[in-house]
Amino acid sequence: METLKDRLTEVMEDLKITRAKDLAIFCDVSEGLVTQWFSGQTNLGPKPLKAFSRTRFNIDWIADGTLPKYREQVANEGYGTSNQFSKVAVAEHGSPNLIEVRKVNLRLSAGIIGIALDQQESNGEPLLVQRSWVDKNGFIPSKLIAVAIKGDSMEPALYDGDTVIINTADCKLNDGDTYAVNYEGEAVVKRLVRDLGQWFLSSDNSDKSKYGRKTCQGSACIIIGKVVHKQSDRI
Repeated sequence: METLKDRLTEVMEDLKITRAKDLAIFCDVSEGLVTQWFSGQTNLGPKPLKAFSRTRFNIDWIADGTLPKYREQVANEGYGTSNQFSKVAVAEHGSPNLIEVRKVNLRLSAGIIGIALDQQESNGEPLLVQRSWVDKNGFIPSKLIAVAIKGDSMEPALYDGDTVIINTADCKLNDGDTYAVNYEGEAVVKRLVRDLGQWFLSSDNSDKSKYGRKTCQGSACIIIGKVVHKQSDRI
């Protein structure tokens, strides 16, 4: 079975790089991190994927083996993806420089890590985003999903009916950023705030009597992914 080490070795050969040190310089990371990639201790993050987007290889293939191998095949052959989050594909009727992010509903269970996706039947037109934006941020297209905001708890940042793109590959908590969360079996979009040594789900709505913050810990609060983009009819 092909491993990340195998794929990185092939990329290095194509770039005429022979040492881990040189790959670290190319990706602007430490040599120790490169060693962890080769040993299987950690996966590629946004910074190396951004660097690899300058090569002829498809970053999905580099990250997890998702075909096709080369970027030109994505454009010329219209490949989609086939893993758990197979909701992203090159736009069928548009430019190969655009990527479709399908709008989905999330089906969750309390305390269970992982999600099931249902493509929305109503207003199901996919979001189209520039491939250059995906590459620039080091996103893995197959890990991007789009969901609709429900309710007014995140106003004025997010309104009912807005659509957000979630990067399910990024579950690392960062104080003040917004995430999709499996909170006791319910899919919610909230801002994560660190206070008094704990993480809290916080709403942007100023009515704190209605939208008080909630503790985020353990199996009752499972991070689905980070919100990285929004689409709104409001200016």
